[in-house]
Amino acid sequence: MIIVLNGYPGVGKLTIGKELIAKMSARLLDIHDLYNLAFALTDFNSEEFVQTIEKTEDLAHDLILQLPVDQSVILTAVHAYQTDRSDNNRIQSEWQRIQALADKRGGLNVVHIHCDLDENIKRITSDGRGAKRKPTDADMAKRNHRDGQQLMGHDAENLLNLDVTQLSAGDAAQAIFEWCQTLQSSADTGGRVETSYLQFEPKDQYFQSTHSMGIKRLPSFIKGQHQVPKFHSGHGEELVLELSEKEIAREIEDLANQTRKIFGIRSKDLEIETDMLTTKHFRFIVEAVQDEEDASRACFIRKLEILDVGASVVEKLDKLLGSTFDEFVIAYTDMQQDFDDIVDFLEDFEEEERGKLSAFPSQERIEFATNDGTMLVFDMRAEKILIKAIGGKSCGELLALVSTYRLASDAESGRLHENKN
Repeated sequence: MIIVLNGYPGVGKLTIGKELIAKMSARLLDIHDLYNLAFALTDFNSEEFVQTIEKTEDLAHDLILQLPVDQSVILTAVHAYQTDRSDNNRIQSEWQRIQALADKRGGLNVVHIHCDLDENIKRITSDGRGAKRKPTDADMAKRNHRDGQQLMGHDAENLLNLDVTQLSAGDAAQAIFEWCQTLQSSADTGGRVETSYLQFEPKDQYFQSTHSMGIKRLPSFIKGQHQVPKFHSGHGEELVLELSEKEIAREIEDLANQTRKIFGIRSKDLEIETDMLTTKHFRFIVEAVQDEEDASRACFIRKLEILDVGASVVEKLDKLLGSTFDEFVIAYTDMQQDFDDIVDFLEDFEEEERGKLSAFPSQERIEFATNDGTMLVFDMRAEKILIKAIGGKSCGELLALVSTYRLASDAESGRLHENKN
């Protein structure tokens, strides 16, 4: 297994890599181990510089290919598309060599490592970096965050986007380790459930998260003035909306301000409503309703629809929203298979020990818990398919999860469609 930790200088790739090799008994090759010889003996970006790096990489890759096939290798990289830099061709060539190496070692597994600007500046200016010929320039971190150049590997089949702003190196390494275990488990079981069997017309697709709390705990609830409803009713719905309206509006306003900074969008290009923020790239909605299972609780449903699918948009959304969502919802029409067809289809996978099937005919609902903990839910009555992850995920992580079930991104339409290939 080849694992590439790709990210801008100062995000913590090497530190995380050192933690990771202890967890998975892997080898670690840092990009500076390859570059430092060229930095020491040649002029940057000269012909001799490029040739030295190529020769050093060739030697390193030859040694990697001689390792046992079950020996994982972790590479750190700083590879992004630089349209305005003269070394762009060199960087792309280096990435292509990494891809060729990975093809000979079971495929490419990419981790994009990010952190916010303040943390990036703190890390890039930390003691000891200069002695290792690592960049120590805070202005470089500012330029990287400002320009937002797309990291290479965004189109890898196995991609993990990881925001490490609030994570220790050990926690980040653990997240990567668990992701690698999931990949290995998928390979060992012959792959995940492939939903390409299903034939339907997608109507709407969005990320979703649901959070519930007691109505009396809402900030605007005043004891003696408001009463906690005991039953579901129109009045109960109105009460929840009334008590939540100010907090939701503030959340939308805060999100709009962050969107301007991260996406570089002017205020006039933002459409702000009390419970919704719309840009040319995405639409974010917050709904407040009575909890279906407990009338005394309020339920907050956050939805995100990506209107402009692209790796740079997804990366910026990950910075904006972090690990907010744990569900991807596909609303559909014209499903060609009926309830019994889908149950029969999933029973095949259960017999192969790829997961556990639960069918609820009276509710027209089917659930399939896969071996990696993902839950597939077919709500035939509501005409929705839900892919539910364990814990909050970034948009990039959820999209990668969706793609493993043969549901892939369609960059032109800005939607997700059934992958029938």
